Amino acid sequence: MSLPAFCLQDGDSVDTTNRNRQLPALRSSVGQLKAAVVAARLRDINPDLRLTVKQQFLDPLAAAALVQEQTYDYVIDCIDSIAPKQALLLAGHAAGAHVISSMGAGGRLDPSKVRLADLSETYNDAFAAVVREGLRKAGVSSGITVVFSDELAKPASLALTQQQYKKSYFGTSSYIPGLFGLYIASHVIRRTVEEGYKVPPVVMPGSIGKQKSSSSSSSTGKGSKKSSRSKKLGNIMSVSGSSSSSSSVDANMPPVQLLQQQQSVPAALEPGTPRKAAPNRSGAGRADVLRSFDQAQGQGMGYDGGGI
Repeated sequence: MSLPAFCLQDGDSVDTTNRNRQLPALRSSVGQLKAAVVAARLRDINPDLRLTVKQQFLDPLAAAALVQEQTYDYVIDCIDSIAPKQALLLAGHAAGAHVISSMGAGGRLDPSKVRLADLSETYNDAFAAVVREGLRKAGVSSGITVVFSDELAKPASLALTQQQYKKSYFGTSSYIPGLFGLYIASHVIRRTVEEGYKVPPVVMPGSIGKQKSSSSSSSTGKGSKKSSRSKKLGNIMSVSGSSSSSSSVDANMPPVQLLQQQQSVPAALEPGTPRKAAPNRSGAGRADVLRSFDQAQGQGMGYDGGGI
């Protein structure tokens, strides 16, 4: 199995706080552009790799042109700002590429809570809820594969920052972002080499019996076709980093209050709780969270979902 071409885009620089979880982050690389550090490593591993490196943040208005530069089989999104993230997902989806996206990894500690699913099936992730709402308004309600955690972000992980484009962020553990990345890599490889590979539907707490019955009936249906896949990985694009065009939250709202709103919607689901009872799908709480993002565009407090 080979990787013919890879496009990597990120305008962020290595920060000393990245050293607990990011491969390019060392004392010797602090201040260097992440894309340059990762590119050097990739070329050292495989000198024959056709690698395109873009050392800049993604402008939402340039997402469509970026995706159309060549035919990409996969578009991997690891952006932690709302506007460029949504733009890349929409552009990749419109171009016919298989899109996989990282949702919020910040503030999570339990690796058993990490899930692979369609964006429409995410829950307990306020960052994913905002992304999902924006795509729905643009006419895309499904067809985007994501990695997310159904664990609610820990309140103690919220911190203030004076970094450009951000005023608050969730602290990130050393292992959860890496696990998100491994899920993405596994999905791309398995989807390429395994015939009939599909992302299994999310089994919600309290609906295991129904899910088992539904899946068994669908798997025994007549006329099912096996999909044939090439054993060769196609062209891949990976975009990460924040952007000056990120969506914002209310600048007058204290970060702790914002976190409380985010944690109330979506609410944590306990075993035995039906999916329809979860307020992350409907209700005033979720609408309030979305309005706090929509009404405060450009107000200066960037929201970091804690992506990888």
